[in-house]
Amino acid sequence: MILKSRVKMRWMVAPDPDYRVVDQISKEVNLPSLIVKILVNRGMTGATEIEKFINPSMTDLCDPFLIPGMEAAVERTLQALRENETIMIYGDYDVDGITAASLMFLVLNKLGANVHYYLPNRLVEGYGLSEEGILEAEKKKASLIISVDTGIT
Repeated sequence: MILKSRVKMRWMVAPDPDYRVVDQISKEVNLPSLIVKILVNRGMTGATEIEKFINPSMTDLCDPFLIPGMEAAVERTLQALRENETIMIYGDYDVDGITAASLMFLVLNKLGANVHYYLPNRLVEGYGLSEEGILEAEKKKASLIISVDTGIT
């Protein structure tokens, strides 16, 4: 089925998967058929794959040190912790930005860091790092800014 929107996009609605497959997987993983149908439409084809997606473990995560610059970022953060530098967590106002900033703040705080956070007003400051945010870090005397979910790659 094709739906049209006001912004001239064409939405493609996936066809319903085989209901027998959905029902079988639903019983195996003890999930509602609607959830299984959505996951099957997203390319998950079996109970094992869906179970792993719904109940992941730490071993399912990728090695974070495969991200370029991660080793340097960790070393710099550890240095800031050792030297009791002020750290500013710079997040975003949306749900994943607030979650990322909260998580980073809580972890660093638990490690004894002198840590603050900043969540910009997107309507005023736009996306990414802003002058206002940098000035706030300067005001707090932060020597390290860690950005989370700010659109920076």
